Amino acid sequence: MRPIIVIGSLNMDLVIQAQRAPQAGETIAAQAFTTIPGGKGANQAVAAARLSNGSKGSSKVRMVGRVGSDGFGAQMVHNLEGEGIDITQVQQLPGISTGVALIIVEQSGENRIMIVPGANGLLAARDIENLEKLIASAGLVLLQFE
Repeated sequence: MRPIIVIGSLNMDLVIQAQRAPQAGETIAAQAFTTIPGGKGANQAVAAARLSNGSKGSSKVRMVGRVGSDGFGAQMVHNLEGEGIDITQVQQLPGISTGVALIIVEQSGENRIMIVPGANGLLAARDIENLEKLIASAGLVLLQFE
């Protein structure tokens, strides 16, 4: 099968679980904190890789995106590699932070999310134009508007 190309965001999700979100100016204690590799693009790539593993003629999933040269960037790359995703087109940009999402999840299930694009914001149209052959080889191209 032809490869699946995912062009998009890679964020480290910083997840706080609390009974409720604080009001303006208020400090409250939360119950838990976790870091989870995420971003809509990375999540699509992982899902596609997991769905194609073990199937006849399984697709090769290739991620296109940007991360920083920080610890979160290294974790993002390691996570994608561990899922069997081709990271040749994931560039680690020196001096730039990896994208992060701060997620507050209330006990009720409601959430509030703030993102800092970081390196994601430096993926430009000219970068994609330089991948014409790669994109033409794809069986499917996944994009998102994060």
